[in-house]
Amino acid sequence: MLTLSPDTPSWDLLPCGLAIVDAAGQVKAVNASGGTVLRRLLSLGPGEPVTDLSACLPLRDAIRSAAYGGGAPEAVLDLPVAPPRPPAKLKVVCIPEGDGTVLLSMTEQPTAASAGPANAFFERRFRVLAGLTNDWFWSTDTEGRFIETFDEAGRLLVSSEVVGRKRSDFLDPSEDPGDFAAIASAEATRRPFRNLVYPQRQMDGTTRWISVSGTPQYDTGGQFIGFAGTAADVTRRHRAEMELRRVNTALEERVRARTQALEAALERYRSAEAEAAQANRDKSLFLSAVSHDLRQPLQAAITNLGLLGCTSVGEDGREAFARLGESLGDLADRVEQLLDVARIDNGTLEVQRECFPVRQITRRLAERFGPLAELRSIELAIADTDQAVQSDPYHCERILHYLLDHAFRAPRTRSVRVGIDIDDTLATVWVEDDGTEPFDRAAAIWAASRFRDLVDDAPDGGLALAIAERLARMLGHVWRVGHRPGGGTLVAIGLPLAAEESISARSTGLADDGRHPPMAIGLQGQIVVIEDDLRVLDSLCAVLGELGFQTLAATSLDDALGQLVRDEVWPLLVLADQKLGTGRTGTEAIAVLRRVFGSDLPAMILTGDSAALAQATTGSVPVLAKPIGAEDLRNAIEAVLAEGMDVSTLA
Repeated sequence: MLTLSPDTPSWDLLPCGLAIVDAAGQVKAVNASGGTVLRRLLSLGPGEPVTDLSACLPLRDAIRSAAYGGGAPEAVLDLPVAPPRPPAKLKVVCIPEGDGTVLLSMTEQPTAASAGPANAFFERRFRVLAGLTNDWFWSTDTEGRFIETFDEAGRLLVSSEVVGRKRSDFLDPSEDPGDFAAIASAEATRRPFRNLVYPQRQMDGTTRWISVSGTPQYDTGGQFIGFAGTAADVTRRHRAEMELRRVNTALEERVRARTQALEAALERYRSAEAEAAQANRDKSLFLSAVSHDLRQPLQAAITNLGLLGCTSVGEDGREAFARLGESLGDLADRVEQLLDVARIDNGTLEVQRECFPVRQITRRLAERFGPLAELRSIELAIADTDQAVQSDPYHCERILHYLLDHAFRAPRTRSVRVGIDIDDTLATVWVEDDGTEPFDRAAAIWAASRFRDLVDDAPDGGLALAIAERLARMLGHVWRVGHRPGGGTLVAIGLPLAAEESISARSTGLADDGRHPPMAIGLQGQIVVIEDDLRVLDSLCAVLGELGFQTLAATSLDDALGQLVRDEVWPLLVLADQKLGTGRTGTEAIAVLRRVFGSDLPAMILTGDSAALAQATTGSVPVLAKPIGAEDLRNAIEAVLAEGMDVSTLA
């Protein structure tokens, strides 16, 4: 610990008077300013040495009190008048040094009588303002050594621990230096600084954080004489700021880690989403392939069965053929149900909304279920109307098909009715039967259908009704289920009415089509059948032959063109599979043949591709769904030749 002594460089530079005395008042050392003021106090001559202060009793008592543990007493003494200097008082602070000696800090203070009115005013104002702040005041010499410090009350504090030392002597090296470098730079370049904070080691070994402000000082001649400024203990505030900074840093780190985790999770989600999308695309391709591959052999079986039914068989044979045909139809329906479940579940079912008349679907339902009702002795009544609605015709027909299928499978069903109620906004199509059990578990059946086989009182476990409900809700249509008191179910679906302008536009399109059948129904004609599966090709040609049509069998477009040119045949109608093994589609084949034989050449697509069926839209090529029976095929051909129909999905 540094102690002021005559050997320290700042001893004679300090403007305040300093002296070191023992407990008896014997002077051990005194600086120049201290010698001057003590000579005046003791009335000694200029240059006369100052050796003993015991003659000044108030000062002697204060020295003894400090030397024997009485703290740091102060003594205020009257200085003799020394013209031209005015009367003044000498304030002496006695600071014990710990080795039996006492450091005297002496400051000459003008009396109120000798001080000018202005000086007295400023002195009082300074002390009032100083008393209102928690700061203390300091000043340094040109080398940055402390020469004066005042407490918050404006009292001069002189200590050998402070006076003569530099700010760097109090810097705690174990702490962050804070703004100390900025303070040193400002002092070196003689620039003011404000509210800069640094860690200051105290005399007791603790560390306090000090906020300092300072400004350079110049004498009347403009010479730099040091810095003066204020200081305040901001340890509590600094520690709070450090804790807040630590918490913020920890929080930022947690946010950064959380953000990184979320970004990683988002990346995994995007990757999983991309994989799921790819899986859905792959699943769609798979479903399309499965649909096509399952329908092909069913088509061959049904057409061959129809061909056999045309031969001469007995009554028992015709009944067996009817049951076999019904079983194959059920199998086809089951395949379609499973494919619909998969498409709805993975979101690959496409919706093509358009304006169409309700009779477009009710007519085909009558053709499909009329023979079945006659075979099972079920009374079937299907209403009809030209009212146009706005929806997907393919899916609407599938919904009503499922509802009728559900009713027909109940063993107690004896009557099935399809009715149509029309109001201002909806055409409500309802299916009512008298044989099905009350059914309130479509959602449960739907969930179960994807995980396990179903066991239910209804022969199909209610899956048909569950699929119909999901399709209706997917299309956004009103769906209601009710029960008849005596048994049976009534299911209704509300279809929005088409706008008048949509109906007019559609009617105009039909009128302007300009297509005419090349020959009347019942006349012989050449039908070009393009099918890459030889079994299906042979069975289709055989059935069409039994129905009275001449056929040209081709496995590709090139094959068909070659035969037509070679035999100089003009086609009556083109019946093409949608997926041809050459990589072309049936739609492309029909377009090429129409460029050769005219745009009014009748044509139909016969496909087992579910995607092609779902995408059937208004145009000039009807789309038939495999498998299709001989009678349904005959009806479709006659309808195209007789009516010049727009495309529809015929099943």
